[in-house]
Amino acid sequence: MNLPKLLMISPGALFPQDMASKVRMLNILKAASDKFEITFLSLCDQKDIDRNKRELQSICEHIVLLPPRNRKNLVTRVLHRAISSLTYYATGVPRELYYSGILNLSPKRVKNALANNLFDVVLSEYWYGSASVEHFKRMGIPCVLDMHDILWQKKTTSGNRNASNMLRKKHQDFLDRRYRLFEEAMWKRFDHLISINMAEEKYVRQELSSNVSIITAGMGVDLKEWFYSWKPVRPPRIVFYGSLSGKENEIAALRCANQIMPLVWSSAPDAELWLVGANPTGNLLALQTNPRIKVTGFVEQVQDVLSKVSIMLCPLKGKYGFRSRLIEAMALGVPLCVTSDAVYGMGLEEGKGITVHDSDDATADAVIALLNSPDMAKRQSVFARKQVEEKFSFEATYGRIISFLFSCIKKQA
Repeated sequence: MNLPKLLMISPGALFPQDMASKVRMLNILKAASDKFEITFLSLCDQKDIDRNKRELQSICEHIVLLPPRNRKNLVTRVLHRAISSLTYYATGVPRELYYSGILNLSPKRVKNALANNLFDVVLSEYWYGSASVEHFKRMGIPCVLDMHDILWQKKTTSGNRNASNMLRKKHQDFLDRRYRLFEEAMWKRFDHLISINMAEEKYVRQELSSNVSIITAGMGVDLKEWFYSWKPVRPPRIVFYGSLSGKENEIAALRCANQIMPLVWSSAPDAELWLVGANPTGNLLALQTNPRIKVTGFVEQVQDVLSKVSIMLCPLKGKYGFRSRLIEAMALGVPLCVTSDAVYGMGLEEGKGITVHDSDDATADAVIALLNSPDMAKRQSVFARKQVEEKFSFEATYGRIISFLFSCIKKQA
């Protein structure tokens, strides 16, 4: 039986699996593996090529890994960093677009790497690697964008908006506007889009023509790997879970340590704060002078750590994207105390494994209430798991994406 041919283009290698976006891409490939003949094309540092080929060979029929042109040696690193910075600050062309769309995943390079192979559908990850789309559209191949986030919203929320003078502020506003214009213009190159949350889908529908089909498919989990296993230990552990290198996560983790937990400690002095995630910043590592704060770094089997915590905190600011780490914790049965921004557009139902508060006082009160009532915490744990089973299973998310890809092929026929 001849399977339809899927080309997936990613701006980065999938291994190591140290980012939520890489987990999503790998899960899409897994979901597509028995439905499509898959060609996977991405950028990959030389040192990671063997591992990525080994990990992907059972999923993909063809694996094309291109070394980034800007990382050949120290000279090329410095040269392209200078060019990308000058281009960005002078014209507003985003660095991501320069590196992925112009330098590394240009239409000519992608065409040459694929040796003119024909595909039934092309799935691009992130908008800034989309320069090659026109090559496929000329051949009548439907092109689909998995947006992941509306990235300009993320940048304007998490970036430095506190410029020290009016001139710098005006220039930053210019750069923000340009980023937004580039991103939204790139959306229009695609025939179909996949949004990661419902609020972002609504926004995109307002910006694009009605001829572009759009679905929402959030980050799901394999329930066999993320099975219900909540068994909190004593003393109680409160966790913040996510990559600890990004600025927004660092700010949220510091908020947990410096604002929320002191309020919790007034009622539960033995409670511990665990910061779980890869590449913690120096500011977060320094928190360990407090013996009640643990910073783990990357954990290979993170389920083993999370299943022992009492509650997960997520006091993030910024209405963008999708917090996949919340879904992973809920799948294990961990109750959540979060801000409204953290779950914006995700479709999670408050009171079913999750409490939503934006003030530190209210968040701390919710944590204390759960710690003081094991029966209530247990009920919320069960509710958390049930929400994931109903809305964020592998089939409900990645299976939905695969069905959408098939529908895109049919619309093009």
